[in-house]
Amino acid sequence: MRALFLAATLALTLPVAACSKDKKEEASADKDGKDGKSSGKKKSGGYARGEVLSHVPKSCKSGRIYVDVAGILRSDAILASADVLEEKLASMGKSSGDKKAKKGLDALKKAGLDPTHDVKEVAICAGVDKNDMTIVVGGDFAGKDPLDAIAKASEAAGEDEPKVKEVDGVKYLKAGKAFLGLVAPNVLVFAADKDSFSDLAKENDQSSAWGAGKSKLIAFKGKDKKAGEFEGSLEEKGEDLVAKLVLDVKGLDEKGSSSAVKKQLEATAEQLGKKLKGPFKKLGDAVAETKFEVDGDTVTVKISVPSSDLADVIKKLAAMEEKDLKETVDL
Repeated sequence: MRALFLAATLALTLPVAACSKDKKEEASADKDGKDGKSSGKKKSGGYARGEVLSHVPKSCKSGRIYVDVAGILRSDAILASADVLEEKLASMGKSSGDKKAKKGLDALKKAGLDPTHDVKEVAICAGVDKNDMTIVVGGDFAGKDPLDAIAKASEAAGEDEPKVKEVDGVKYLKAGKAFLGLVAPNVLVFAADKDSFSDLAKENDQSSAWGAGKSKLIAFKGKDKKAGEFEGSLEEKGEDLVAKLVLDVKGLDEKGSSSAVKKQLEATAEQLGKKLKGPFKKLGDAVAETKFEVDGDTVTVKISVPSSDLADVIKKLAAMEEKDLKETVDL
């Protein structure tokens, strides 16, 4: 699925990164297991890493993406900057759609649900066709009635307020053509079919299959007609963040050969490196140093960036004036 490949690539090339972990968070991660899988025991009053991967579909035929949002926004300083940036981005839009989105976000927070702070993990599972997409969101939702908050936010944005219904013991809302179900106190699922909620409500740990070890901030895998099969990750290694993308182009035509793909990616990295200026300059420098390897039908891409450099990006963006920020984001 092309959209999945593009989303995974974007997640690697322009991540919002965090500062290093503190000792308490390291200890908390260790309690969840050396491989980063949840122990199955919910932290009292909070969210346990890996909960989201206990409520994902068993099969993702076109691909999947896992994002450790809490890991990316681990530092209090980064989280504070993210708050400022979120408000600025939400208030920049001038169209009626942007204004509705801003009203919806304000209503969501007023109802007790703050996406920046409450969302901890996201997992996206793609099926055979473009409409077969399941999005699972895990966070500190217990006791906050997230469905009611979302319904009020929808009404504030100028939409009809959806009614909370129930199927097989799972409460849900109709969200456009999709359905939003609360399959566990801390887990929300967007799905095309509400009948899938009963299966997703049953705990079935998929952490190993999804490659979501505790050092992984992003992990993904999929296949695409033009890019072939691919998988990759954004991983913490010491003081650095290492983005890795592996493409298996076996079976593609000559234009999709490993050497041709390598050249295309090299050109893309060079162009992107030049475009990333201003607050993104350090990212641009890192992209310009991207390493490419070819082994038979496999192309491997690696980008290494100091965590502090990426943390600096979001701080600079949060400190910018809205008019300058808009020009930067448009780039």
